[in-house]
Amino acid sequence: MMNLNDIQDLLVKLNTNSNDHIKPLNPFLNTLDAFSRTIEYGIYVIDYKKRGFIYVSPNPLFLCGYKAEEVLKLGYSFYEKVVVKEDLAMLDEIDKKGYELFSRLSPEARMKSMLSYDYRIKQPGDKTMMVNQRNTPLFLSEQGDVRFALCIVNLSTHNQPGNVMIRVDDILHNYRYSFEGKKWKKETRILITNREKDVLQLAASGCSNEEIANTLFINVSTVKFHKTNIYNKLNVKNITEAVVFAYNHKLL
Repeated sequence: MMNLNDIQDLLVKLNTNSNDHIKPLNPFLNTLDAFSRTIEYGIYVIDYKKRGFIYVSPNPLFLCGYKAEEVLKLGYSFYEKVVVKEDLAMLDEIDKKGYELFSRLSPEARMKSMLSYDYRIKQPGDKTMMVNQRNTPLFLSEQGDVRFALCIVNLSTHNQPGNVMIRVDDILHNYRYSFEGKKWKKETRILITNREKDVLQLAASGCSNEEIANTLFINVSTVKFHKTNIYNKLNVKNITEAVVFAYNHKLL
């Protein structure tokens, strides 16, 4: 069985265009494929040096009518085909400004970081969909830059594109990007109580307010009180948005 060090050693060797260098990664990529079948998220792995992908899951959410094999061949040009035109420049800005902040972090912090942002993608029938994408490094180059990153895409809880945030594990604040000021700002990380987590987890499993109350040995009005606090903290309107936000931002 491959461990993380084995995977990183193989990623280092991916420095040519030959597909032979990707074949040893098949056990790792097969694991990603199996994982993608258990969740309703799109998953792909970016190769920043070659501006392409080494894995794309078959989840239709991110593919916008394309097949995974087609997206692999398209590489970065896939974004130009599916991302709403107005959001392409935003993604370019996020990439540049994210790199600037990333370069100020220690190598250890870089490997514990996660970049999150929202953008619109085109769907069949001239429809658009707002998605949230989270990128986290898999491997750094010798210069400390991100060479490969794991990306997860799912529906966003926001109505507008942007909402750019970098989170670093073990740091009690996030970095929020301001498009107006063209700079990153520190913000206090959202924290929810253990009881609020209990309510969220039970709600995520489909429990009603009455079932949550019975499970936690509290009354229904207290469950509603906790939900209201959660909505206010997360700036969401309902429990579905709260659950999605909590999972996206590692609150659960």
